[in-house]
Amino acid sequence: MAFAQAPRKKKRLRKEQMTSAIANVCQGHYVSAAALAVILDRDQQSIRQQYLKAMVDNEQLGLAFPQYKNHPRQGYTSLVQED
Repeated sequence: MAFAQAPRKKKRLRKEQMTSAIANVCQGHYVSAAALAVILDRDQQSIRQQYLKAMVDNEQLGLAFPQYKNHPRQGYTSLVQED
């Protein structure tokens, strides 16, 4: 929750800030889109469409089930090491 302070406090963030928050929350473990929605206080579908797909395509996030992109238990983990 500490990594998601900015998104929880402000409803409008720059894309870089939200991307960084998602990467930090997903650091070291897999997090579902539903859990990210709760942690970031955002709509699950919006997170998936606006951030998760692009972050996976840019290799910032990895998938728990890469062979099944629409797996019901899909999770995301950060591939970028944050300092």
